[in-house]
Amino acid sequence: MQEDSHVYVVEYDIPDVPKIRMRFYREVWRFFNNSEKLAKYSTQSVIITEDEVLAKSIYMLASKYGKARLYKAYPIEYSIAPELVTGVTSLIKGRRD
Repeated sequence: MQEDSHVYVVEYDIPDVPKIRMRFYREVWRFFNNSEKLAKYSTQSVIITEDEVLAKSIYMLASKYGKARLYKAYPIEYSIAPELVTGVTSLIKGRRD
């Protein structure tokens, strides 16, 4: 990772009205289908991309249909050896014992 590398995070909250959500997601997919732009998409109402124009476009679109926030973030690369990772089940079991 380069020192100046960053990503854009668009966090949005679209009202739970099927018609509004459908319109929003249909327009979002047009951004991706009509270009070669890439982004990581989350079902938790978050899109992460390195493309500033895409991030700002989705932010504006989300603002049109609901609430939105746009962040510029720096990814943190962190890794841990798999043998050092304790599974959640083991942690819960250990807490009960």
